[in-house]
Amino acid sequence: GSVESITTNLPEATFSVAVNREACDAGVKSHEDLDEYKEEFEGKIFGIEPGNDGNQVVIDMIKNDTYGLGDWEIVESSTNGMLSEVDRAIQDDKWVAFTGWEPHWMGQKYDMCLLEDPEEAWGGPSHVETLANADFEEENPELYQLFEQLKVDKEIQGNWIDMIDNSGKEPEEVATEWLNDNPEITDKWLEGVEAADGTPGPEALKNHLEEQAGR
Repeated sequence: GSVESITTNLPEATFSVAVNREACDAGVKSHEDLDEYKEEFEGKIFGIEPGNDGNQVVIDMIKNDTYGLGDWEIVESSTNGMLSEVDRAIQDDKWVAFTGWEPHWMGQKYDMCLLEDPEEAWGGPSHVETLANADFEEENPELYQLFEQLKVDKEIQGNWIDMIDNSGKEPEEVATEWLNDNPEITDKWLEGVEAADGTPGPEALKNHLEEQAGR
């Protein structure tokens, strides 16, 4: 059967080369600006795990001399390894170029700029949608309305990733804490939605969280 988009849940997802604020403020706003400042960056772009799609984009830019990067190199390691290099560079007041993406907590920890990509080497901005079969709305009207209203921005998503990666807590515990702390957001998601027993969505969620807390 056919598939349709219910809504765009996350409208702003970006993968690109990023630079620290010092480099950005000095004029590095686009991939086109990188090679002019090759010496400051030591001709290096720090990446993550070998085989990652983002690394491959950088490798292809180097191979094809896109943006004049033909004599640059990519330094592959891991996400943590790459971000350690970013930490080190910022502490030493050096410029650093690395593969950056949003949503992710790096966008909250670092004052960084994701570079413009006029050649669309990275394929342009992306987004996250909820898809369903054509009969889904008729068969599951409450769920359909929930999915239609469930929207997050990159700051919320980045906060989730930060809490899961860095708090030492299990994802379920992180989710429960976030739901308890953000009723103004979940109330919007659940507006007009009813649970199976007819309880209004916001009230049903509150009851569920209280039951969990009482266990």
